Amino acid sequence: MPLWQLLAPSTLRPPRQREEEQYPRVITAARMYDDPAVWRSFLRHARYIRQIEDAFWATSSVDTPLLILVLKHNGGCTVFPSLRHLHWDFPVVSDDSLFTILSSLSTLTLWSSYSGHVHEDRIKGLLRYLQDNTPHMNTIRLFDIRGRFDSQFLRALGQHPSLRVLEVTNSVEELTYLALVMMPNIIRLAVAVHTMEPGPSSRPRFSLGPALRELSLLGSERQLTNALSGMQGASLRTLRLQFLGTSHLEATGACLAAGAAALTSSSDARELHIEGSGLEWETLPETQPYPMLAAFLRPLFPLGALDHLTVSFPRARFGATDEEMLEIGQALRGVHAELRVDVCWAACEHEGPVPTEDGWARFMQLCPRFAGLECPPQDRQCAHRS
Repeated sequence: MPLWQLLAPSTLRPPRQREEEQYPRVITAARMYDDPAVWRSFLRHARYIRQIEDAFWATSSVDTPLLILVLKHNGGCTVFPSLRHLHWDFPVVSDDSLFTILSSLSTLTLWSSYSGHVHEDRIKGLLRYLQDNTPHMNTIRLFDIRGRFDSQFLRALGQHPSLRVLEVTNSVEELTYLALVMMPNIIRLAVAVHTMEPGPSSRPRFSLGPALRELSLLGSERQLTNALSGMQGASLRTLRLQFLGTSHLEATGACLAAGAAALTSSSDARELHIEGSGLEWETLPETQPYPMLAAFLRPLFPLGALDHLTVSFPRARFGATDEEMLEIGQALRGVHAELRVDVCWAACEHEGPVPTEDGWARFMQLCPRFAGLECPPQDRQCAHRS
């Protein structure tokens, strides 16, 4: 809003919050940009704008007519030549002439809050403009709440010649997922797979794009396993897996194994980050109310030479003996920079064993950088199982 004040009559005071919707209309009617001195002042200040985070400021349905007029007054060229980062509520865009403000961008965040219809031609127009007129575009983040940008759009977007980072929060189907992870120029990709249908049990192996260094996936344990199945890491350095909701113990183990296999297939694996919530199970014996930590982490033991390994299931409870903690320590002692496991210990002896102080001390000697879990209290009181 402060930049628009340069186009306001001198008698117009800055708006109060309840007056903000009327303010751009008053500026539009005043046509102060027709005054050469006012226009030069506006352009002089606009050229320093490098980032627009507030979508309302530049692209709300209220400001849009004013912005269209300003761009038209500038001969159809952007008034923000230094703009690099834009957070854009795309569905309120009512005219393709607005695309010109994208020309200098390196980072674009598109999101969708509008429930009305957005014509397919406008989406196609956006894609054409991005491909032909944004040579510096490096990063696109797509918060497509209403699924307006379909698979064809996403695949075409991934082929943008200068694009290196793509984040897609809406879930994609399998063919689109495979197309995105194999794009040759993408360095960092984040994509949701929580609506992706399970693929064939024996999917052929596929190689990630040669430039892909960081892959982040969001979904259930089975959908994540499906996404990882057959993956050859090429030069993948970092894999992030985020589990939705409460996960099933056995299926989560299969997912951890699939993630470990994907990373071990890479010649440059550095980091694995796993984030979940709670775990549920059906197959543990009556005498073992909670799973054992070593068995849960065992699929990750081949990754003992990573720089960073983090596992977070903060609502999940585990047991462990001194011998099992020694097994974990010996397997993961080679993790160089960060080894973190955020889970809970079984609350009392009836829920499972926990390491003694001596056993914990031996484990910490093997893994001095370990964080997350701490030595459990030795006088545990029974608590309700959660």
